[in-house]
Amino acid sequence: SIFGIGWGWSDSGFQSYVIQSFPRERTATIMGFWFSAMGVAAIIGSAIATALVEGPGYVPLGILGLATALAGYALVGITVPRLPERTAGNGSGKNPLRLELRRLARERGVLAFLELTGLPTILHGAASVAIPLLLFAISDSEALVAVYALVNAIILLFALPLLGRLADTRGPWVPITVGAILVVIAAVAIALTPGVLAIVFIAGVAGRLGVGIKDLLTPTIARQVIAPAIHGRVIGLGSMTWSIGFMVGSLAAGPLIDEHPGMLFWLVAIAAAAALPVIGRLRTGARSAANL
Repeated sequence: SIFGIGWGWSDSGFQSYVIQSFPRERTATIMGFWFSAMGVAAIIGSAIATALVEGPGYVPLGILGLATALAGYALVGITVPRLPERTAGNGSGKNPLRLELRRLARERGVLAFLELTGLPTILHGAASVAIPLLLFAISDSEALVAVYALVNAIILLFALPLLGRLADTRGPWVPITVGAILVVIAAVAIALTPGVLAIVFIAGVAGRLGVGIKDLLTPTIARQVIAPAIHGRVIGLGSMTWSIGFMVGSLAAGPLIDEHPGMLFWLVAIAAAAALPVIGRLRTGARSAANL
């Protein structure tokens, strides 16, 4: 729980910082390299954890994890330039620390943005639980499950910076639509054939890439649709709806994966398909904002 709290504020803080400090045409590229850097760090961390668990044990692993986290926050404080503080309450006499959820819900594009951050992520939550179990049930191979995780990591490592650059030069709407369609196709494919190894493997990778594209472009879409004065709060709420979507998918996978895996992924496909009209609404909102 404590780790989740730390991840939540650092993720929201980083995305808000990117929006405020980098030019609009570099936002997705920066996010792509951020995700790649996290992927490399995860690979290195997994290798170190494996060596420590099989050798000295869990206590040194915990100490190293704490030291690494503290060093990371110290580096952020030392190396990251401070930006001028901006608050939604400037000049209005309002408390900038209040979320003002009712007012936020009436702002242009906020509800659609929150739907976009949550709905496709249901696949990510369900797949994180279900696909490794399906792969192992079909193949009886722990190595195959490890290969699946590695393939996902490698594809995201190289694809997201390239897709970020594409979104910065050509706009985010085609990539985000393709990502949402990938999520729907992946869910439908697994729903139809949950016992076919190749389809589960390929669809799992495709679906994870689709969710990755959505996460990559979240700050870019926020910049185009959401009013600058509420960027930070909306990004934070988007991280919350991301977590809710992941939780819903994970909780649904638990009781359904053993007896009804097809039903699980049909439900996921329906939720993911609901994101497609949401993207259309956001694109319309971005055009309206550009014309103001």
